[in-house]
Amino acid sequence: MRPPASIDIRDDLGRARRALKASGLGALPVTVGDRVVGLLSEQGLVERVRGGGALRRSGQEADGVSRALHADRREGWCELTGGEPPFAVSGALGITEALALVADLELPILAVTDPGGKLCGVVARGDLLGASAGDLRPVTLGGLATPLGVYLTTGDVRGGAGDLGLVLAGAALMGLNLLVAVGLDLASARVPLLAGDLGLMVFVVAFFVLLRFTPLARIHAAEHQVVHASERGESLALERVRLEPREHPRCGTNLAAVALAAQAMLPRLLAAPELATAAAIVLFFTWRDLGRFLQRHFTTRRAADRHILGALGSAEVLLARYNARPNYRAPLWRRLWNTGVVQIASGGLMVYWAFEALAASRL
Repeated sequence: MRPPASIDIRDDLGRARRALKASGLGALPVTVGDRVVGLLSEQGLVERVRGGGALRRSGQEADGVSRALHADRREGWCELTGGEPPFAVSGALGITEALALVADLELPILAVTDPGGKLCGVVARGDLLGASAGDLRPVTLGGLATPLGVYLTTGDVRGGAGDLGLVLAGAALMGLNLLVAVGLDLASARVPLLAGDLGLMVFVVAFFVLLRFTPLARIHAAEHQVVHASERGESLALERVRLEPREHPRCGTNLAAVALAAQAMLPRLLAAPELATAAAIVLFFTWRDLGRFLQRHFTTRRAADRHILGALGSAEVLLARYNARPNYRAPLWRRLWNTGVVQIASGGLMVYWAFEALAASRL
């Protein structure tokens, strides 16, 4: 079961169309309050438009969902009913029975309700097929590259490199940061220009160049490729995963790109509000492109088969745990822990404190 997503009976067709597109499910339950009373499909919208309905009418009230429901009747499953709709099922329904029901009613989804008719969630036909084959996939995956391999998580379950790997990832990144910083300090003693803005630029470029030639860059690429394949429902076979892109739109590199750009521009922008506004607009429209550029040329490098196979091993562990308990929701503290941020920050701080202690002992 996926989290509840629905359309209110009072919505106009334009809003219903946007909700259907965002869900990617092909249909959504229609509710009055929290009670399920109908099911609206993309086919219902098509039939309503063909019949003269409007998804949006400038200056006038658009057609409502209730009209589309009546245009989308198929054996009564999209009508407003006084009793329990046939597409609304109990969460205790078995996978086989649910598959038979979507086949009989020709539905892309079922609404899951409690005994009072309140919507609890939705289950998609594709998810039922995946569950019956033991190949249920989470909608989204998060991942991190560590010296011990790929770490993957849904937020509720995880697989691959454990806490030690995450701590080592933070330690490695901080160590690389300090290596570049020390090298730049030594160079700036001979080249005074490196002590200013030029030094910041050199630091950023040197950090990313060195990162590209570490094993983490290849592991990072493998992580993105496996996440792409899983989220798209592709076969998790080496030959197929090799074809997936190295860049991913949710990569933390995109946020790093924003932070670096803001850090580089902030001192000047504070003195020029007009320039700051223009720069913020440009950054808003280009930060993903900048992130993709950094991913392709610096933070990832073509993964070897051994890196992809390692990432696939992490995915196998995670998917086995997910399929065993697909509806499990971890407590908030566990979800925060599973992000890996605490472990990575701990590893980075340990290396930083060790460096500071060593530097203090030499003074």
